[in-house]
Amino acid sequence: MIASFAATPARGTKIVVMGDNGTLIAEQPGPNPEENGIVVASRGGAPLQPLQTPDQYLPLNDARDHRLMAFRMLVRDFTRGIEQGKSPAPNFTDGLRCQEVLDAVRQSSESGRTVNL
Repeated sequence: MIASFAATPARGTKIVVMGDNGTLIAEQPGPNPEENGIVVASRGGAPLQPLQTPDQYLPLNDARDHRLMAFRMLVRDFTRGIEQGKSPAPNFTDGLRCQEVLDAVRQSSESGRTVNL
């Protein structure tokens, strides 16, 4: 993952996930995802192709300010969680799991071995 907004010119954010069966790449020029952001993917060595975003993850279109979209999505999910009595993601458990993965990546990098979770 690369994220830089302090350097000039700002490079934005790029998340690349690679595994045995494929690759996912998500890029954005600023700190918040764009309304028309694209994730590209490859499976089994095929060329990278844009992925269709499932409707539940499509952001709201707000012409007033592109930064509002991410905030409005969080409020929408928070409100839905209250109405349904469920903790919306990301929640504490998601954060803990993410930290466990990051710790395993660091341990693997330092030891040169595969770390199983």
